[in-house]
Amino acid sequence: MILHLLLLISSFFLLIGCSSIQNTGVDLRLIYLDDYLNNANSEYLVGNYERAELLARKALSLDNCNSLALDIIGLCRIKNDDIEEAERNFYEAIRCNPLYHKGYTHLAVVYHLKGDRESAWKLLQKAYDINPMDMEIDEVKVFLLKSENDLEVAYEN
Repeated sequence: MILHLLLLISSFFLLIGCSSIQNTGVDLRLIYLDDYLNNANSEYLVGNYERAELLARKALSLDNCNSLALDIIGLCRIKNDDIEEAERNFYEAIRCNPLYHKGYTHLAVVYHLKGDRESAWKLLQKAYDINPMDMEIDEVKVFLLKSENDLEVAYEN
């Protein structure tokens, strides 16, 4: 009986909370979008690429030009050895937001994997020009240098 009463009270507060959100004009799609993106990122970081891609695609269904969602899908495609699809996703992320520096960074990795080192370095420079403070750019730079067997330069960076 007490459990039922607690459930009833908590349901009541949920209803009040939901109606107050609606009254403030908050778009619930934005809340879902944020949740999908956060969860997709978390799943990617723990290596659950299939789940990460699924969540990113759900985010994309709410905002079809979301650079972060496209980026996560591209990263998952790299992990699944689908380089062409990853490339398309990174280009789309950049098209949606030309200042999305991570799109350039990850596209540089794609070009490196395809053997086009010159384009990879140009894309990495573009990412750096947009956001020189992103540590991932330096990590990718070291990755490129190591894979080009320029270990002395890689360790200096």
